[in-house]
Amino acid sequence: KSGSSWCFEPPPTGHATSGPMMRGGGGGWGLPPSFGGKGRSPEERASRDSRRRREHHHHRFPSKRFLWGTKTVGAMMAKRSTALFPLAARATATVASMSVAGEQRRQLRRYERRSERKGTNEPFSNDPTRRATDVLLLSLLSGYCLQLLTRQKATAAFAKVNSDVANGQYYRLLTSAFLHGGLLHLFVNAYSLDAIGSTVERIFGRKHVYAAFAASAVCGNVMSYRMSQYPAVGASGAIFGLAGAFGVYLYRHKKVLGVGAEEQLNTLGTSLAINALYGATSARIDNWAHFGGLAGGCAYAYLFGPNFKRDNLGRMKNKPIIDLR
Repeated sequence: KSGSSWCFEPPPTGHATSGPMMRGGGGGWGLPPSFGGKGRSPEERASRDSRRRREHHHHRFPSKRFLWGTKTVGAMMAKRSTALFPLAARATATVASMSVAGEQRRQLRRYERRSERKGTNEPFSNDPTRRATDVLLLSLLSGYCLQLLTRQKATAAFAKVNSDVANGQYYRLLTSAFLHGGLLHLFVNAYSLDAIGSTVERIFGRKHVYAAFAASAVCGNVMSYRMSQYPAVGASGAIFGLAGAFGVYLYRHKKVLGVGAEEQLNTLGTSLAINALYGATSARIDNWAHFGGLAGGCAYAYLFGPNFKRDNLGRMKNKPIIDLR
């Protein structure tokens, strides 16, 4: 032996390993001195490594028993709270619908603000959002002046007279809307047109105001031709049609516009009902023309008016049933 702490000696009896074994400061056979423990056979080392691998595996991946227990507990909790699921789903759907409706309302208001272009909404003020309304007002005034200048010859030539319409003068179904029976009649219709026309024009656009006015006037006079034998003049049927178009717009977008649409719709309905009742008390007012114009305006707005819906990307788009753009 040498004086060194390392030496080569034959292994003790009972060890299966062959060859020289190192004996270090730890005093163990078959292991380096750094282990400082008793010597282990290859089987023991293999068992130890296998155990360590299993412990490491269990640390990373839960056992099947643990997973089964988790699923069982989760299933029991879900089963016991089934009654809460419909309430939660309903609450979630309500909050989502309120959020969508609010976003639609904001987009629709932005759309209307862009269409207004900062106008003053005063008659004959060169407001781009009411030029069609101003043109119609001037047309009513011009028609009445023509009646005065021709000493009512224009009235006889362009009023709604059933016998003349039956003879093929169908233009009277439109031209009679620009004639009036007196200055008060003209003032009332002009005031009503100024109030409702500018509102409809901001929403529908200039061309739609012209088209809705003409369609309502024709529908009103057709109804008067069918139901009344008396001659008739006046733009009240066309004005009722513009009011009906505005009412269809409010009703169609009631969920988008919110409470404000309900209030405006109620106010509009009350005003139309008062006018209808007042017309029923006077023999000089043609209520059939009013009803026909109202129906014509509603039908026009339903077919050609604004119809805001969301596209596949969630953006607000105007999709009329019949698009004339």
